[in-house]
Amino acid sequence: MKRLLTAMIALAIAAFAAGCGGGGGGGGADRGAITNQNVELAAVRDAISAQNAQWTAAENPISQLPAARRRLLNGDIEPSAAREEADRETLRAASDAAQIPASLDWRNKNGANWLTPVRNQQECGSCVAHASLGVTEALIKITNDNPNLDKDLSESDLFSCGGAMCATGWSKQAAAERLKNTGVVEEACLPYQPKDNMCASKCVGGQAVKITSWTTVAADAASIKAALLQSPVAASMDVYTDFYYYTGGVYKKVTGSKEGGHAVVIVGYNDEGGYWIVRNSWGATWGEQGYVRIKYGEVNIEKKVIAFQMAGVPATVTASAAPAAATISGGHTAVTLTCATTGTVTTLEGRCSASDPWAAISSGNSKSCDYTSP
Repeated sequence: MKRLLTAMIALAIAAFAAGCGGGGGGGGADRGAITNQNVELAAVRDAISAQNAQWTAAENPISQLPAARRRLLNGDIEPSAAREEADRETLRAASDAAQIPASLDWRNKNGANWLTPVRNQQECGSCVAHASLGVTEALIKITNDNPNLDKDLSESDLFSCGGAMCATGWSKQAAAERLKNTGVVEEACLPYQPKDNMCASKCVGGQAVKITSWTTVAADAASIKAALLQSPVAASMDVYTDFYYYTGGVYKKVTGSKEGGHAVVIVGYNDEGGYWIVRNSWGATWGEQGYVRIKYGEVNIEKKVIAFQMAGVPATVTASAAPAAATISGGHTAVTLTCATTGTVTTLEGRCSASDPWAAISSGNSKSCDYTSP
């Protein structure tokens, strides 16, 4: 078996902290709560009209949660100012502004979608984990130049095994340190549930993905756009009451009190429209199929953007034969040659003996070898 391609996976991951939440699950609102939500929605729509804001509002699974439960979903844990300053290694735009394109969208870059499906954190403040891994999964595709790679990492491993709690959320520093020191396993090893104390259910022997370092992106549009040229990034935003009702358009805060902080993924921008393209983790039924366009300068979304880095991992190919040993009976026997790969290997070749030429394995990762006696 010959390895034709050795690929390096060099990931710059972005993670972010803030408690947050999503809809789904639990009992419905009582009649009084529904009445209050109707009044609330009317106030949001009136404010949109009065300010000529370019977005629409309607009831959805998030807005329909009782107000007290919505507030619980938006805890924000931030470190002390001294700790944050000590941790701060800032990435600034290395490119001249004229070299930065006027728009970018990783959902349709070079004709491909480099993002994994929108997740739903449900009623748990695990947005930091969803934002971190939403970026990580995209970066695996981007750095391997393969939008079809299937990567699904475990939010419960990062969040619950990291000691975070659904009611209070998490911090970006804690998430970054866990990703650097411990890493995160695949979703199949610990499937996500919106619960605390999930770590006991983690599989044994799961291979962890780690980062090597993390940095803060400077809080200016040019630096964020420059970072986005490489990959999506994670950001924090302030959530106000009106945000729950968002269904489409370019969001700006028009009314309501601050509910808390929320971690999201910035996947692109558009200078003509003046907005960031943001991936949420409240399911695909919220917003614009799980996404929201947020006006530049709104809800502090540019102030805390994080980038992580991951060292490259070379691709490998290992060959095995089944059966491992065979006796030619009746002048003929067959052996299956199977290739196991890690990293990204774009082409596999195999041969059944040292005298045979290498030949591409065109389907799957196995090749049948037939042997006959002289």
